[in-house]
Amino acid sequence: MPSQTTSLGLVEYAMFDTAPPLRAQLVDGDGIPIDLTGTTVVINISPTNSGYGTSDPNRLVSLSPCVVDADQVNNIGYVDWNPSPESLDRFGSFSYNFEVTYADDTRQTISPKAENVLIVRFPVGGTKYGIPTTP
Repeated sequence: MPSQTTSLGLVEYAMFDTAPPLRAQLVDGDGIPIDLTGTTVVINISPTNSGYGTSDPNRLVSLSPCVVDADQVNNIGYVDWNPSPESLDRFGSFSYNFEVTYADDTRQTISPKAENVLIVRFPVGGTKYGIPTTP
């Protein structure tokens, strides 16, 4: 199954989806891909109107690990995030970003702006499975 690729823009899933992975190429402010060799990367996803506050109880995903593509020569800057069923348990519009921690413990947020949108759709027939109809 192909990844759901993003240029840090719009991504869509249905509630409780676990595939495909969200694949993103992380770039610096000049649009140059970042070599992620030796880094750890996590994703944060919050409701679009709540910001990225670490104490936000409404966060959909907080510091969820991503998989850095091992081939940073041919796939420089690429990461994959594999959603779990619990990750996408609410529908609505969310903002997301990635946090990169380098080997020297410095940290960078990609993209620091809240312009990256992830939409979680209500599944067809969802009410028969007891899914709440409000986000």
